[in-house]
Amino acid sequence: MTTKKTSGLATLILAVFLLGSCAHMFTKGGGAFRAGDRAFEQGKYAEAVDHALNALETNPDFEEARELLGKAFRTGTTTYEGSIAQKKASSEPFRWDEIWKIYATLEKMHQAVAASPYSNAFDTKSYAEPLAEARETAAAERYAAGVEALGKGGFGNARIAIEHFEKAAEAIPGYQDLNDQMAQAREQAVSRVVVTANSDALGELLKQVEGTLSSQETYAAIDLVQANHSLSEARERFSSSHDFLIYLDAEKKSESIVDNSDVPMVEGGKTVRRETRGFTHTYNVTATLIDLSNGSVIASENHESTNTHTIAYNFLYNEREENLNLDGYGGSREYRIVDMTAREYEAMGPVMDRTLSFINQTTDDDITSIGTFAELKQKIDNILLIRGPHLIARPGADGTMGYFPPFTMDWDEHQRLNRNASRLGVAISNHVRALRDNEIGDFSAERSAAARAVAAAMKGKL
Repeated sequence: MTTKKTSGLATLILAVFLLGSCAHMFTKGGGAFRAGDRAFEQGKYAEAVDHALNALETNPDFEEARELLGKAFRTGTTTYEGSIAQKKASSEPFRWDEIWKIYATLEKMHQAVAASPYSNAFDTKSYAEPLAEARETAAAERYAAGVEALGKGGFGNARIAIEHFEKAAEAIPGYQDLNDQMAQAREQAVSRVVVTANSDALGELLKQVEGTLSSQETYAAIDLVQANHSLSEARERFSSSHDFLIYLDAEKKSESIVDNSDVPMVEGGKTVRRETRGFTHTYNVTATLIDLSNGSVIASENHESTNTHTIAYNFLYNEREENLNLDGYGGSREYRIVDMTAREYEAMGPVMDRTLSFINQTTDDDITSIGTFAELKQKIDNILLIRGPHLIARPGADGTMGYFPPFTMDWDEHQRLNRNASRLGVAISNHVRALRDNEIGDFSAERSAAARAVAAAMKGKL
């Protein structure tokens, strides 16, 4: 009995909740009303007034929207006027920035209601005069503070002046000679930054850091000096010509990757030998930012970029070798035997078909003309390479062992395919090593990543 009562109560609560949440869902102007109601609950009274007026414009008989308009207007007026009085009484610096914005909100809200069909129900008034006075006061304060900061000299004070001038322009665009003062401040706000390193070998890194910094929105003028400096030498050399020094030190290393493993190439298929070749690049950059006016270290950032470049290729892996004399199939010789069950043979069928197509359509030049690991990886993906004379051993229905060429029962064609497959296998192995030896010295990707990270870290400090 208790369970039924509890369940019934829960159902009732849910129904009440759903009815409340769906109220006015189908009422004309209901969307604007709900938005206004949410704004009111969040203390955004001027916004609530706008939504209520929109709802009433759509549905003049919407009584609840009329009620929302009234409470939002009256509560908003009282709240905003109270905030203005509180801020005027405070000693908060540059409080007029906020005061004029509140007056602007009051003016907009009152004028919107005054222009509506419901103005007679409200005590609307104009805040234009106190708004203009507040704007003037705010602009004058910010203008004076900007001129004072600019007069102190130095790019740091010029940047402070810019912040004040921007606030003044927000209150009154073009106030007095604000535009001229702003132009002067922006010219003086530029800091002179030199980027250099401990080694001439880091020229490309320097260029990328300098290029990235120069493309960012900053008041820094970047100079690049490619020279072999110690940190103390760089400090002494540039202290009279620049404001900041970014000093770079980098270390790079590479490790070869060689891995051989026996894996099933496809589910239910035969185990193959997977050979993985490649390398890992690590590029570590330390960037030290120095204030050349006093020689102090502002920041020291370390960024490491590591990438692994590998390629894997699969070879048919024989468990044993056996000397066989197959009448009509090349006579007596030693073969590499791959034992397969019927299930394995079936699973490997699509792999063998792809490989056959690859052997027929690919030349050694197709392989050696490929310039990157990524391109070669795409070329040999899901291909099974074969090196040497292979036969597949598969038991027949009567239990006797049968031997089959991997691709075709035509012995001459098999011999041709086998030679091509072996040659391609060798070409791929050799070219992988050649690409590795070539790319292992190319740190461009890691260097670029490190340069971007360094530039991003330095940007906010210049």
